[in-house]
Amino acid sequence: MVKSMVDKAVAQMITLVKEQSKKEKDKLVKMLSDAKSVLVAGQALDRKRNELDKTRQDESLVQKINNLKEEISKLTINSLPEFPNISFKRKSVAEDDIRQLIGTYNI
Repeated sequence: MVKSMVDKAVAQMITLVKEQSKKEKDKLVKMLSDAKSVLVAGQALDRKRNELDKTRQDESLVQKINNLKEEISKLTINSLPEFPNISFKRKSVAEDDIRQLIGTYNI
């Protein structure tokens, strides 16, 4: 009886942690894809700058450089989020609820 109560409580905790970790993973995957797209755009702008360095210096070069500066200023780089803080808290023991015997994890 106690074993089944412990198994049930632990299974619920495992499910909760899996759900939370899936949410965090999805959020980080989205941030990674956003960062990759910004990286690709930055590399394209860098290639344009290198091509402009090789061209003849005239009036059109100044205009192209100004356009390039505007495109660079439009790039937004997102900062990294705070990573989760995992902590363990022991609970006091009571006879009426088996959950009191098991600590909790917070992510």
